[in-house]
Amino acid sequence: YKLNDDWALDVSAWYKDITDLLSTLQVSYLSQDYVVFYNADYASVKGIDLTLHKRYSNYFSGSIDYSYMIAKGNNSQPLAGFIDAFSKEEIPHQEYYLDFDQRHDVSVNVNFNIPRDSGPEIFGIKPLSDFNFNILFQAGSGLPYTPYVDPTVRIEVNSARKPWTSTVDLRAVKKFSFFGFSTALFLEVTNLLNTENVRYVYSRTGKPF
Repeated sequence: YKLNDDWALDVSAWYKDITDLLSTLQVSYLSQDYVVFYNADYASVKGIDLTLHKRYSNYFSGSIDYSYMIAKGNNSQPLAGFIDAFSKEEIPHQEYYLDFDQRHDVSVNVNFNIPRDSGPEIFGIKPLSDFNFNILFQAGSGLPYTPYVDPTVRIEVNSARKPWTSTVDLRAVKKFSFFGFSTALFLEVTNLLNTENVRYVYSRTGKPF
């Protein structure tokens, strides 16, 4: 949807029903146990994507993206059936939140670009001519994990959540032209704010592992 000459909004809603995902099964033949791959697992994924676009004008362009997703299924990976057999657990017959179920995902991409022979002038020189600056912010809600309470207590799979994660990256490029040649210098910084994101947690406490 066009908001004005420079701004547009994109909205997408989606749903996917997935059957016959790859799984594993333990079978017995002639007193021997084998693990085989077969198609049996299922999942469903649904969500909505919102994107606000800003096309290039006045040296500035960018976008704001937001996604809301729910991913559920009976197994998050093909080897889950083998692990269930090894631990004497029954293969799940109901859907639960999958390991990659990230409820919220946000990204903000801002780009400043000053063309050649443009920008502010100082003492007859335009120092920001042919200069590009990009900054990218990304954040996501925590992925699920299964908390541990006691062996006698059955806890729903992936019923707890890890903390949010976020990063800020930037890249700056300055181009130079002389004697018919052109070159560029660039500065690239990953995780500008040195944010420590939690990837794993201790299942008993939910604290960073």
